Amino acid sequence: DKNANGMTWWREVKSVLFRTGKDSKQRNNKQSEAISVVGISIRYSKDKAMLEIPPLWQAFFEQQVLAKIPNKISDDVYAVYTDFDREVKDPQDIYNLGYTLVIGAAVSSAEHLDATLVSTVIPPTTRAVFAVEPALPAQVGAQWFKIWQMPELKRLFAPDYEHYSSNGEINILISVAE
Repeated sequence: DKNANGMTWWREVKSVLFRTGKDSKQRNNKQSEAISVVGISIRYSKDKAMLEIPPLWQAFFEQQVLAKIPNKISDDVYAVYTDFDREVKDPQDIYNLGYTLVIGAAVSSAEHLDATLVSTVIPPTTRAVFAVEPALPAQVGAQWFKIWQMPELKRLFAPDYEHYSSNGEINILISVAE
């Protein structure tokens, strides 16, 4: 059964990604496998993000994108920040970069997609995991603001992502140096 196999795989991934540490606000975990995500996307710059991101989320829900994604592993939603304009040398550069946001779901295969869907891959790396109060997606922006104020965070600016679990848990996962 494809769904059962996918769920077994997903349980293994979750056990790696979401182990609890001593600090419930931030913990570092090694993501050992790549995660393929299919969904809808927009290219934007941070200075326009607050204007452009909400309409993408609205389109995701109004167009019932989650239901249209083939080979879904679960109903968990991912918001992946990827394809930065250039290599980031200084953490403050992030404020001036354009990048792509993909909102979708993890899939077992990204083949044979509808023309309205895109795919991206979240590569394995060490990630700082920041929990957001469960079932309060409005707090995600506040958590990002806190992350941006952390110069000690050794960000790699590889794809970073938000994970909205179907059980209400919300985490922001940032690629960091080991």
